[in-house]
Amino acid sequence: MKGRSGQVLMAVLILVAMVGALRYWFSEERRIRARLGQVEEYLGKPEGEGDLIGANKARKLGELFTPDFEISIPQYDISVSDRGELVRVALLYRSRAKSATASFSPGEINIDGSGVNATVQVTATLTGNDEGTRRRESYRVAIDWAKDSREGWLIRRLEVLEVLEGNPFL
Repeated sequence: MKGRSGQVLMAVLILVAMVGALRYWFSEERRIRARLGQVEEYLGKPEGEGDLIGANKARKLGELFTPDFEISIPQYDISVSDRGELVRVALLYRSRAKSATASFSPGEINIDGSGVNATVQVTATLTGNDEGTRRRESYRVAIDWAKDSREGWLIRRLEVLEVLEGNPFL
């Protein structure tokens, strides 16, 4: 009898784990984390990447923002709210390094009751390699998200709250 109850318990635990995994897989939190992954990808630059690929990544980065977005970096008196300017800034950042990486360590993602607005604070780390020089910058950033019915989660507001390490990348 004891062996049978152990099997039932194991089956229940496996079922609970599967339900939890499915809930996470289809969760809005996972979708927001995936968007952060896209931002990392579009800011990143492998060594030897061509200008055309870089321009395409900068354009795609701009598409991850709502039409009425705002980026605020008060520490350096920088504010961007135009998609063309955002693409130009991304191209400038990418052009200053032979290779670059971006990584975001998100904290808790808070989704409002309506399910169409979310906020998260992340630690953003940017690294770049120039001619033998490695540059590293780290920031504490607040991101407000808006869920678009066609495009999914888009960044509505991004604000640098604190410079943790390094100099501005522009």
